[in-house]
Amino acid sequence: MTRYVVEVLRPTPLLPQGGDDRGAFENGWRHVPIAPGKWRANGRLRTGDETFFVKGLRIPLIRKKQRWRQRWDIEHEASMLRRLREQGLHVPRVVTWGTERRAGIPLRSFLIAECYEESCSLAEWIEELADVTAAPDDEQAEVLRSAGSTLEELHALGLAHGDLAVRNILVHPAGSPVRTSLIDVPRVRSVDGSGRLERVDRYRLVKTALKQGLSPKWAQLLLDPCSDDHGPQFVADVQRIRAIKSRVPRMAMYQLWLRQSRKQRRAAPIV
Repeated sequence: MTRYVVEVLRPTPLLPQGGDDRGAFENGWRHVPIAPGKWRANGRLRTGDETFFVKGLRIPLIRKKQRWRQRWDIEHEASMLRRLREQGLHVPRVVTWGTERRAGIPLRSFLIAECYEESCSLAEWIEELADVTAAPDDEQAEVLRSAGSTLEELHALGLAHGDLAVRNILVHPAGSPVRTSLIDVPRVRSVDGSGRLERVDRYRLVKTALKQGLSPKWAQLLLDPCSDDHGPQFVADVQRIRAIKSRVPRMAMYQLWLRQSRKQRRAAPIV
């Protein structure tokens, strides 16, 4: 049996008012820029004076696995975005979301949220840097520290991002109420008290920043708001782990490093 669930949190011209859930779902789904043969897509949609961010997921029946629902659960993402906003974290506001379920399993889902038109991802911001060999100016340092602060605010709520990368942090123009915010949160989950998930988030943030071309000295600024890890040593450890060419030894060293306490990592850095 197929069931449709649609929640409209703010009326827009995108979804005509009234009608049944199936009709409302199909009206929302038609805005998803998903190509034939593809199973997920996202993009920007402009209507009238507003621009929205649209995200869609279509899971074939052969992929009806719990791990797929955990990784790309749009219903969870919509719920988490609302929860984070209620707790004061700067994330996009959900406009509407919907899902099509068969036997309780989501097959198609979409999310429409507000879009920050003048913002760019931290990955794009890093690409536009002219020179990362010189010392960052005040505004550049502010952006990097703000990205770290945004992550630490999430951790302070007892949550970990789970899929953090520089592409999942938005940089807003100077003069905005906040300089950075988080996006793409379907894998956010509660931390376990050991600090491991928080370190995973920081590791992935630094790793993807280095991979994008950010210099180690600049990457240390991402960790300035973090009191649990020493920035220069943390970045050096990330570099050494990434330098291991073979995947199995690299992952083994990464897991060993994660299990170390902060005191152990400082006393016995990776060599």
